[in-house]
Amino acid sequence: ELHDGVAGHLSTIVALSDAEQTDHRGIQTVARHALGELRMVIDALVMPEGDLRIALASLRERSIDPLRRLGIETEWSMVHLPDVKWMSPEQTLSVLRILQEAISNAVRHGMPQTLHIKGEATSSGKFAIHVVNAGGKVFHKTSEVRRYGVQNMARRAEALGGETVIRARGDGAEFTLILPTHGPESVGSVSGGAFPTA
Repeated sequence: ELHDGVAGHLSTIVALSDAEQTDHRGIQTVARHALGELRMVIDALVMPEGDLRIALASLRERSIDPLRRLGIETEWSMVHLPDVKWMSPEQTLSVLRILQEAISNAVRHGMPQTLHIKGEATSSGKFAIHVVNAGGKVFHKTSEVRRYGVQNMARRAEALGGETVIRARGDGAEFTLILPTHGPESVGSVSGGAFPTA
């Protein structure tokens, strides 16, 4: 996680610093991303097991202001999310990575006016977290689902015993992460390579 996230940003900062014409604004932007990545990893790893709600609240705190600065109205609600107490800190971090990528994709490719992020209980002992972008570009599933980030999200969800679903909407798209509320029968471990890097 640190190698692909924070270390990658730090390498970019070094490269920008060594350039003949240093772009201080670029360094500042990448440094902010690196700090955000580091905080997310630390937040996930220091939280007690089963604190998915707290981890999601932390992700919300980091996400809302940047989205507002981009002029994107954001509605975030986990009121109907059931208690999820089986996840280890590493598994919680994987959930945050999936949602981080989903939000990033919605902004980068959908250019939405509004972003809805909500959690809810579903049937058969599962829960879902939806990321819905509205008022932006029309989603073309055939081209978007082949992107590496989308495939990586699906692999992470599968390692947690769940799945991801992407649906086109009239004015945007809906990403849904579906996971078991009480834990899958068998969940791979990070050390065993079940969790792909971001």
